[in-house]
Amino acid sequence: MKKLTLLVMSLVLGFGLMAQVPTELPDDFEAYTVGQKLAEQNPTLWTTWSNAPGGDEDPIISDEVASNGTNSVKITAGNDCVLPLGDLTEGNYTVKFKVLVPTGYIGYYNILHAFDGANSEWGTQVYFGADGAGLVDGGEAGAGSFTYAYDTWITVENKINLTFDQATVTIDGVDLVTWQWSMGTFGEPGLNQLGAANFYAWDEEGTPTMYID
Repeated sequence: MKKLTLLVMSLVLGFGLMAQVPTELPDDFEAYTVGQKLAEQNPTLWTTWSNAPGGDEDPIISDEVASNGTNSVKITAGNDCVLPLGDLTEGNYTVKFKVLVPTGYIGYYNILHAFDGANSEWGTQVYFGADGAGLVDGGEAGAGSFTYAYDTWITVENKINLTFDQATVTIDGVDLVTWQWSMGTFGEPGLNQLGAANFYAWDEEGTPTMYID
């Protein structure tokens, strides 16, 4: 799976944001240079939490593992990359990608209502925690839990219907949590908007390393 589809454009990536009226704008991890930083290579599409492509927050392109082709993005200590999604306010979308967590490590991502560094507004966050224990915050803390296998590509879907203000987090085809999207991660009223995806090297339960493709 290598496609990100917006309401008005489709970006062929290791991600998918799929809507009902796609057109094509190609971009692919396979065209990136291995060992160099993601946002630095494509700052028009990617950025970092501090809007500093090329810095420590910017993850590298890796050929160590891949779900499709030979390249993926490696999220490790200090990384905090962001994929802005246009602050969408209407339509039905699925933000879809694959995650691999190596044995003994942990991973994390979130989907934002709005991206503005420390002033960002969270829509949901998902933890790939220690010992294969996963957790979803959506509408409330600890709204859903799951188990995952190390060293295995996991399909993640974030189904966000802005028209009906509803979202669902799906892991490997299993719907885990459905909630009112504008209520955010912890049930606090916020924007009914799709702002960005954020892949952060969360380290509270262990050492972060996660591949996304």
